[in-house]
Amino acid sequence: MSGHMIEISLKAVRVNAGLEQEDAAKRIGITAKTLSNYERGITAIPGHILKKAAKIYNFPEELIR
Repeated sequence: MSGHMIEISLKAVRVNAGLEQEDAAKRIGITAKTLSNYERGITAIPGHILKKAAKIYNFPEELIR
């Protein structure tokens, strides 16, 4: 096995955490529309939001793409 870790999309991490977009957005402190834009790659996710999302999803921030 190589040292390469598998990266997982923001949406997949949220789904794996068992959260609906609306609920996840509320917990992160953003709108569902904003979260949708981050998940679809329309808007780049700011570092501080990614850090918060990773904590809520209980997933390593560096593995989320």
